Amino acid sequence: MGSNCCGCKSAPIAPTTKDFDGVPTSPEIQPKTPREPTPDPSSSESEDEEKHKTPEPSPKKQRPPPRYNKIGISTEDPSLLIKGYEKKPLCSLEEALERFEEHIPNLDGQIQEAKSNCHFPSQHDLTHDESAALYLYLVVGNDDSVRSYLQRAWDSNQRKQMKPWFKYLRLLKNGLDKLPDVHAEIWQGMPYDKDVMGKLEEDSLDLYTCMGLATPSKSQVLNDLDDGSNGKKILAGYSSVGGKDVSNYSPKKGTDPTQPAKDVLMWPGWKVNKSQEIVNDGDGHVFVHLSPKENAPREPTPPPTPTSQPNETPKQKSTPPPKHFQCPIPDDPYAYFTMYQRTLCQNHCNGNHAGNHCHGFERVFHNCTHHYDGTKD
Repeated sequence: MGSNCCGCKSAPIAPTTKDFDGVPTSPEIQPKTPREPTPDPSSSESEDEEKHKTPEPSPKKQRPPPRYNKIGISTEDPSLLIKGYEKKPLCSLEEALERFEEHIPNLDGQIQEAKSNCHFPSQHDLTHDESAALYLYLVVGNDDSVRSYLQRAWDSNQRKQMKPWFKYLRLLKNGLDKLPDVHAEIWQGMPYDKDVMGKLEEDSLDLYTCMGLATPSKSQVLNDLDDGSNGKKILAGYSSVGGKDVSNYSPKKGTDPTQPAKDVLMWPGWKVNKSQEIVNDGDGHVFVHLSPKENAPREPTPPPTPTSQPNETPKQKSTPPPKHFQCPIPDDPYAYFTMYQRTLCQNHCNGNHAGNHCHGFERVFHNCTHHYDGTKD
């Protein structure tokens, strides 16, 4: 993610199949005569070829596309590329992505699929558009998906490439903020890379999280990285980086037995560093533990904007109670206050609070220059 983002995109390898038509076979030999038939040179040659022919390997079983095979770490803060996105107004998913209609193939179809299959109604009070926006981000293994195009914008490391995504990110983040945090350590991985390892080992180097998926299951990460080789792997574990549990919102939830119990989405911009010594296991895999860097304050995340469903009846605003206090000077020519005012004063308390909130008024000393006797509502 970004020009300095560690890891590279890994595409699933489709199984290779071959056409078995036209494979030579040995001619049939008729065993009716007791004499040994004279061998046919061409037949012997065919039989010899058949004996030494290498059997075709059976096609590999189709694996689900990997989800955690990229370590989302950058030496530059990727959140600076989207600074100001949170000021965009909430809108429908169609409006959030309308700028990409001519660029993303079958975008209308993808949106309709997301709205038809997303997790809605949501026990976390996500709106239909927020849940569908999350569904689109969780589609993996498709180069024409919304997520793939968003990732290319991140990889460009250019703010001008990210600006068209601000409305979508605003909708996505407002939904994410309603989901529960994941407090367990979450993991991503990649094949061993010396340069990446050097960055992770450098204590003085500032590292930032990138937007991406992770999981609490280390075995699931290793399974994603299993390409049949015995090469070393790097696994990065993140603690306390604001990851959100999006398991219930995945397109494959409940249909893919290989999917882990938790799918976690990390938002970009957490400043992290190595929190423990790097561990090498018996298979040569390297485990790096990362946590937020000390003395690295983050701007507090604003609460999600309340949203209402299309069919939801808007709440009626309650009528404020009348202002309870009015200056007690009467229109009485014989009253003590006639020297100040002969008619009833119209000054009153500014608060709409309970009637017994204001106190300390002294009728005989009240002269309309104040209402609070040294205190304020």
